[in-house]
Amino acid sequence: MVRLLFIIIGVLIVLASVGQSLTPVVVATGGGTYQNNYAIIDITIGETVTETIGSDDYILTQGFQQGHFRITDIETILTKDVDVQVFPNPTNGQLNISFFSDVYIEYYIHCYSNDGKLILKKLTSGSTYNDMINLSQMPPGTYYLEIVSTDKANRKTCKIIKE
Repeated sequence: MVRLLFIIIGVLIVLASVGQSLTPVVVATGGGTYQNNYAIIDITIGETVTETIGSDDYILTQGFQQGHFRITDIETILTKDVDVQVFPNPTNGQLNISFFSDVYIEYYIHCYSNDGKLILKKLTSGSTYNDMINLSQMPPGTYYLEIVSTDKANRKTCKIIKE
């Protein structure tokens, strides 16, 4: 009787471990995989994503094809020919900002902490701008840099990761 009980328990354990397969199955209307020397892109069409939860290190999404990524460009509205660059991102403290324009423009540069607190406000003008913002005294985290023209016609908002 004890031997039969051990056999039944053993079979149930094997069946339970096989029943917990974590192989993803995608139900989608189309998609594919595209690859070149620099990147691989997997896409699906018709697959719904219902919720995304994450932290600085992890992203959990209900759905598949959701790799680890960082979004750094939040909003860009440039009505004039303006080239805006913010680098390096992520940064250890020194953040370079440069922009070039064909015309003279006045810009505000705002930097906000993740809780919305304004930590930097600067007014600059000209057709060329190069400067460095020192975030080394700020704790690691997420910051938002907004570069907006005084007439609010041009705007670029970037998510900055300070490590």
